[in-house]
Amino acid sequence: MELTVTSLILILGALSVLLKIIDYSTRKKSCGIPAKVMAVLGSGGHTREMIAIMKSLSRDAFSPRIYVYTKNDQLSRVKAEQMEGSATPDVVFKEIHRSREVGQSYVTSVFTTIYSMFGSFLVVYSNRPDVIICTGPGVCVPIVYSAVILKVLGVLDTRIIFVESMCRVKSLSLTGRLVFPVVMEMLD
Repeated sequence: MELTVTSLILILGALSVLLKIIDYSTRKKSCGIPAKVMAVLGSGGHTREMIAIMKSLSRDAFSPRIYVYTKNDQLSRVKAEQMEGSATPDVVFKEIHRSREVGQSYVTSVFTTIYSMFGSFLVVYSNRPDVIICTGPGVCVPIVYSAVILKVLGVLDTRIIFVESMCRVKSLSLTGRLVFPVVMEMLD
């Protein structure tokens, strides 16, 4: 099997993500408490990347698992449910409004993102995750900023990990540029 430079970079990036997550869970586990993880699902490849990350996380160290998806992306929820298996009490699904539709103008997306912030704020506040993992979809912007606001207010202590989509090889996505100033770990 021929290993290309891109494949090697992707493998090293995934390994880096896992090491950072494992480091966090080890510190949390030393207290005997599993870390509550929130995974933000996007459509298509973003969900595929997130499922690969979530498969690699130990249930002993990361439980419960909260999956956030958008109202018009039921397929991502189905994929996550299939991966997690049925009758899993430590898996929760939360639905929010999409912050930006594909092809939507940036001007109008400001308003839909603000609208999405309200639902995102409630989801983050009510679930209070220890770790939030995002793989690049625009839907993670309101989730990330909700967590940051709650962190600044002293209500939430969470670690935010943003994994840029593996298809972005030359520059950050718009989402990456928007969350870069506030995430704790950014892996591209």
